[in-house]
Amino acid sequence: MKPYRSSVLFLCFCWILFGQMSFAQDRTLCIHADERIELLATVQYLSGYFLTSRYPTDYKKEIKKQFAPYKTHPAVTLFAELSHDHFSYSEPFKFILQYGIFPNFEIQYNAEFSPVSAGQADSLALFATLLKDFYKTTQFNTFFDQHQPLYDTLAHQISQQLGSTQYIALLEDYFGKQQADYELIFSPLLPSGGFGPAVKLPNNQYILYALVGANGIDKGMPTFDAHSFATNLLLHEFSHSFINPLTEQHIDALNKCDNLYAYVADDMATKAYDRWDIVINEHLVRAVVIRLTQKQYGKQAADALIEHEKQAGFLYIEPVINALVRYENRRRKYPTFEAYYPEMVKLFEQLSNSVESK
Repeated sequence: MKPYRSSVLFLCFCWILFGQMSFAQDRTLCIHADERIELLATVQYLSGYFLTSRYPTDYKKEIKKQFAPYKTHPAVTLFAELSHDHFSYSEPFKFILQYGIFPNFEIQYNAEFSPVSAGQADSLALFATLLKDFYKTTQFNTFFDQHQPLYDTLAHQISQQLGSTQYIALLEDYFGKQQADYELIFSPLLPSGGFGPAVKLPNNQYILYALVGANGIDKGMPTFDAHSFATNLLLHEFSHSFINPLTEQHIDALNKCDNLYAYVADDMATKAYDRWDIVINEHLVRAVVIRLTQKQYGKQAADALIEHEKQAGFLYIEPVINALVRYENRRRKYPTFEAYYPEMVKLFEQLSNSVESK
């Protein structure tokens, strides 16, 4: 009988992060490779997908050598079709993380898809079946197991670089809310920017994921500079799962302020932020990261981030930051960011009215 393949197919490096609030205690961040992500990334690579690692690592060469004969597998060709129909960026990862581990690969969680992806339900169900076939046909488990020493080495390196910074406590203290779990999943095949999908549990908590790709290469080995992505990726991507659901709750009021989108549309389009709700979330998340950066690393580091976001076209970043400062100073009245969110809605209403009057 084949041994039971648990969800922890890797050596998972975790550390306890102690926070100031009682619910932020005994929280762990697990750092690992994930067989589902590696399989999906392999299918993406074989399809010619534009969001894969640009580094010619030995790992990537091995993927090409071993799986090139399967470039015409139906899972690969269907992904190519779906990716041209908006099933891209974080959407494929939201999709696959709602499933359990291979070989059973059955739905375990609910993922929150964009309206476009939600409309592809039949195609996505077929894609899941084809991924399962790709896994079996290619004996992908053998490839993954053979590379376990590499995954363990990379997990250890990332863990050492991140050190003892209390990322989970920082987030949960700031938002006043606890999430179910936090995972940093790395992959040599993913692009260096990373993604932040999440799956929702029945109790309305989330399992939060930060998916990170290699941002360098050293003698054929993928390298992950944790110092460079810690703030910009961990805090950024995890913050989305605290903020995005609140934006959705208030979307009717926020959509009345969508005249603000026209003033940032060109810059946002270059980042694939093509909806007003996405732009709102990006402003809020980036502002939170800036505030946490100031608390953790000082004003100079925060000011550098503010300038970077302004240069990137986030026109409303400073008013949003000022609103967050007001939140921080009134935590007795607003113990959670959810309680304060109506004030953020008022901010966008004020900004909307001010541009209309010009």
